[in-house]
Amino acid sequence: MTDVSGFPDAVSETARTADANVPKPRKGARGARFYRSSYAHLIEGIDVLLILAFSALALRELLPDAQMLGLSLAQVMPTGFAAMGLYWTLRENELYRLPASIGALGQALRAFGALMFALPVMALSGVVGALLCGRPAVEGLEEGTAAFATIAMVLVAAHGLWGWLLRRLTRAGIFSLNIVMVGATDKARQLVEQNEKTGDLNVLGIFDDRLARSPAHIGGAPVIGTVDDLRAWPCLPLIDRVI
Repeated sequence: MTDVSGFPDAVSETARTADANVPKPRKGARGARFYRSSYAHLIEGIDVLLILAFSALALRELLPDAQMLGLSLAQVMPTGFAAMGLYWTLRENELYRLPASIGALGQALRAFGALMFALPVMALSGVVGALLCGRPAVEGLEEGTAAFATIAMVLVAAHGLWGWLLRRLTRAGIFSLNIVMVGATDKARQLVEQNEKTGDLNVLGIFDDRLARSPAHIGGAPVIGTVDDLRAWPCLPLIDRVI
């Protein structure tokens, strides 16, 4: 265990036990089995459905007199290629890797940025789709850009909603576990600092028998008391993990 005697701001055991700044357990976290990655996969699946639905709508607007179920492969390919190009671009821009601190505006801006890259990709994909089925390139360009115009703002608005919902669920503790750590060490500091970026854990505090040599906080997490204090801690039943 790392020697923490050089850490500043060591305070008395009594003061730490009474520290009013100790984070509160998130009730929603106890026993939770939801992960941010699962939420991202759900968003990705919904985006695929939106892309398919609005690509079909774009085709309907371009071919108002045609029967949708009776369209030939040559009629569908440019828009289909554009839709695949859009999905590929969203994934390549890591739109489905969700930071812990993202909100409605942040996620909407991320979607908008990805769509700026998607526009030329969709236009080029539409051209390729048209050429592969023997149609003029300009028709593929028109259909690719039409698909973009139909879906773009829908995706921006949808991702604003996903970001807002993600922040609400994160604050409710749906994606994070209540934990405490034993040992005021450099490794504890590294874990706390890493968690500030991911938000996967709700770090309530640290317990260490060497309290007189421990700092008041490790990377923002309070050092609350000794291991005996942990055993008698009223919040212990709400803890998911002791690390």
